[in-house]
Formats: sequence, C-alpha cells, structure tokens
Amino acid sequence: MQKQFDAINARLDDGQGKFSEVADALTKITAHLKSQDEAMSLMADKINQTAEGTGSILEMWNGGVKTVRFFCRLAEAWRFFIREMLIPVFLPMMGFGAVIYYINHGDLPKWAAILIKLIT
Repeated sequence: MQKQFDAINARLDDGQGKFSEVADALTKITAHLKSQDEAMSLMADKINQTAEGTGSILEMWNGGVKTVRFFCRLAEAWRFFIREMLIPVFLPMMGFGAVIYYINHGDLPKWAAILIKLIT
C-alpha cells in the first residue's frame, strides 16, 4: 500500500511540475500579450495622429483645389466674354455707333479718336 501511495505521490508531483511549467508558460504568454497590447496602443495613437495630420493636409489641398477651380472658371468666363461677346457683338456695335455719331456730328467721338491714335 505504501508503494501505491508513493507512486500516487510521484505522479502527483510530476503533474504538479507539469502544471507549474504550464502556469509559467501562461504567465509568459500573458506578459507578452500585455506588451503587444501596449505596442498596439502606441501604434494606434501614432496612426490617429497621422490621420489628423493627413486630414488637415487634405483640407488644405481641397481649399487649393477650390481656389484653382475658381480661377479656371474665371479665366474661362473672361475667354467667353472676349471671344463670344466683345469681338462679335460689342466691337461692331461700337463701330456702328461711331459711324452714326460721325454722320450726325461731323467728327468722331473722343473715344474713337483716341482708339484710332492708339492703333496708328
């Protein structure tokens, strides 16, 4: 009977040793996971800071894009005014008005005389 108790105690001691090894391994794994959590937290903070910086850059870029779009539209409007309104409509009307003024008054209007002097 004593041999049986000794065998049981030996098996319990072996089991206790294995349990201690498993408990130590779990403690090491837990410590490793905690250090990974801390590292992930630091990386998440850095990613958040990067996202905030990127957001401000994107806002600035979008503002620049809006400004460029405004000036492009302004240039297009100016080009439309010159090509579609001034040259085909206003210049002939001004010439026709200058001819009518010359017929009625005998001389050119001041602005037409200045324009002719400027051209010649």
